[in-house]
Amino acid sequence: MSNAEKKANWKIFLVALAVTLFSLFLSLLVTYIVTHILHGYMNPTSVVIATIVPTIVAGPVTWVIESYRRKAKDALARLQLVKDELEHQANHDTLTGILNRRSFIAGIADKPDGVLISIDVDHFKRINDTYGHAAGDVALVQITQAISNAVRESDLFARLGGEEFAVFANDASYENAKDLAERIRLAVNAVDFLPEDGVRHELSVSIGSAFGSESKDFDAMVAIADQRLYCAKENGRNRAVFPDASDLKQVA
Repeated sequence: MSNAEKKANWKIFLVALAVTLFSLFLSLLVTYIVTHILHGYMNPTSVVIATIVPTIVAGPVTWVIESYRRKAKDALARLQLVKDELEHQANHDTLTGILNRRSFIAGIADKPDGVLISIDVDHFKRINDTYGHAAGDVALVQITQAISNAVRESDLFARLGGEEFAVFANDASYENAKDLAERIRLAVNAVDFLPEDGVRHELSVSIGSAFGSESKDFDAMVAIADQRLYCAKENGRNRAVFPDASDLKQVA
């Protein structure tokens, strides 16, 4: 029996004892009043009955009730843990532990102003084909950790699927967004991914961007960011593509 179970049993015992003593007192008091009204005195038989009945009944009944109450409380606690775990699984990516696409979209629904940074791992298929999917998963986890360290606490970070990630920086200026994208790029470059015999395989990401001033619709922002991401891919990868600041002002 664990210390927690022993402590719980002691609590039940003390509750049962308290209930028994109170029941005994109440039984004697009621018996005293009734016998004095009927007979003018309290005979020994009445005292014995008034003592034995609550002692036999109150303690065991209280013990049973408290035991079931404790079990019900423990069961509810376990159900709450399961509920919390299911909610976490529903809102987070299984492999990396960060937000998934659904919760990411829900998270930015009430944030009209911000910057969407679309991130795609460069040559990820080559990693899977060369080292295997298990190594690819390791790379994704390491990349996730690197990006997590680069973003701000207020930023939303999610895995949209496969090797695609996204960051939503709320109320970030144009320069702050560019600095954030550069931190992300350099953080991924610095990852020590050692998939085979301790030999380092350099990792990199291509980054596209879309601003809330260009569109308030999530799908439209994704399309804009992806277009710039493809531009980054076509121009050598391992880079971030942003619109000209003057173009943003014209859109706004």
